[in-house]
Amino acid sequence: MAAIPQDLLDRFRALESRVRQLEGRTQIRPAMNEILDGDVVVGAGGRFFVKDPSGQEILKIGELYEETGEFGTVLRRDDGSIALSIYRGPGTPNTIPQALRLKDAGGREIFAEDTVVGGLARPYIPLPIPMEESTNKWPSTTSTSFTTIGRSNGFIQQPRARVYAQVTASGGATGQLRFLVNGTTVATATAGQPLVATFAVPSFTYGVEAEFELQARVSSGTGTAYGMTRYLYGFQS
Repeated sequence: MAAIPQDLLDRFRALESRVRQLEGRTQIRPAMNEILDGDVVVGAGGRFFVKDPSGQEILKIGELYEETGEFGTVLRRDDGSIALSIYRGPGTPNTIPQALRLKDAGGREIFAEDTVVGGLARPYIPLPIPMEESTNKWPSTTSTSFTTIGRSNGFIQQPRARVYAQVTASGGATGQLRFLVNGTTVATATAGQPLVATFAVPSFTYGVEAEFELQARVSSGTGTAYGMTRYLYGFQS
């Protein structure tokens, strides 16, 4: 039997080595939890989900409503409640832009954009009301007991509030102010000093209507106490 030439054996070994390299490469896979370059496209009615270990949906991007074909985004808390969303919803015409909404843990809408003309839909932002500058025309009292000289109503949307009111008096008297919410005193000023206070809203419930009162009294001397609320704003915790 004739011997196999050495150069042919070398060629077999080289070919075997290349086959092994190719076999190894077929086992190589890119990391399944990384995207190092390029785009990720979810189209043709597809959706992108993020779920927690229990299966609760946390994030959903893509087609939200099959009956309308609307695409949007919904971000949920781990209890399933919606925290943030961008969509119209069934029954809303496509001619209206999608709305950005933010909800608290109780499902109440605390922020939303106005999709008709732009700007804010919620929360309702109060604007300062022009006030009388002549102090002798301010609401007043001659009583030495606290008496309501101003009253208003509004919707509570934040757990605290900040109030600023000015006081003056005539006839050598000293005036004093205090502020009430739904009949509960929340702030009392030092006699003769402006009322400036940040306070917790009693029995706070989001969206409830409340009554506000500015009260005044003559704390010393004989004369008239005058008071005027300059601003009242909701405030964060």
